[in-house]
Amino acid sequence: MRAYAMYVLMKGCSILAGLSLVFAVSTVFIPYRIQATAYADEGQDLYSTGDYQRALKYWQPLAEHGDAQAEFGLGLLYETGHGVEQNFDTAQSWYRKAAEQGLASAQNTLGAMYANGRGVAKDDVQAEELYRKAAEQGDVHAEVNLSNMYRFGRGVPRDINLAITWL
Repeated sequence: MRAYAMYVLMKGCSILAGLSLVFAVSTVFIPYRIQATAYADEGQDLYSTGDYQRALKYWQPLAEHGDAQAEFGLGLLYETGHGVEQNFDTAQSWYRKAAEQGLASAQNTLGAMYANGRGVAKDDVQAEELYRKAAEQGDVHAEVNLSNMYRFGRGVPRDINLAITWL
């Protein structure tokens, strides 16, 4: 009986040692995309607390490597002028990069820039197209914006039924 207990104890220890190794290796080899997402989320947390300079430092290298969330974050900084000089042209450029990767929040925000002529020429048709892409992904803000496009006939024929549907 004592030998069996010793066997179980040793087997349990080897399993724990193996699991420890797996966890240790998996934290070292986390794919870049997962690390980038976590890093971009950290930038969002900093932005939300008003630490715009640190958010910029977090987002800049990620955005330069094509991370859509970080590109959106830089767009937000440049649009609002938080931590950087306000520049709608630069904001729309970063939003566009993120929108082209399919990021719904960037599509919606770029659509709003087209709807209001901020950083781009006012273009309701382009705004509607971007709102639709984001709304089809379930972005609530885009759904409301698209609803308003139909409600007021901006970039699309006025259609109260579609306005209600999107709302």
